Amino acid sequence: MVQLRDADMHGGVRWGSVIRAAVERKRTERWLDEGDILFAARGARLNATVVRNVPGRVLCSPHFFHLRVRPSMATPDFVAWQMNQGPFQARIERAAEGATSSTLRIADFREIELALPSLEEQAAYASLYKAQLEERQVLESLINNREKEMKGLAVQLMRSAHLLSGVAR
Repeated sequence: MVQLRDADMHGGVRWGSVIRAAVERKRTERWLDEGDILFAARGARLNATVVRNVPGRVLCSPHFFHLRVRPSMATPDFVAWQMNQGPFQARIERAAEGATSSTLRIADFREIELALPSLEEQAAYASLYKAQLEERQVLESLINNREKEMKGLAVQLMRSAHLLSGVAR
């Protein structure tokens, strides 16, 4: 079952951290499918992620709104991207309740409108967003590499350090 901690708007669902359990599915629940959108309806960050590479039959926790778009009207990547942008997020903030951890009611969520340009335009927006995510991954990797390098230099420096005698305290 996918929980809030398993989903990230930039990285998608981290399947390795998903809890596996035998669950009797209720009629009202749907299994996750490729291209579904999970919108976190509770927590510090209320945002959307597109489900990719589903490893079998998986459900999401009730802390998500589980969305499935009609391919003739919208692309999942475009819808998730738009939900994570400022104008949509501002509407979410106005509708959400809670001081430290926000909660969004489904009725309020359904009232928020999306712009749906042509499928071609949606694909162009989604392509730009994909490029942005790839850039983010490269930059985060560079930052992580630099941090490792600096930690290594600090360790190396401390190995060559000498006790300072005669320093006034």
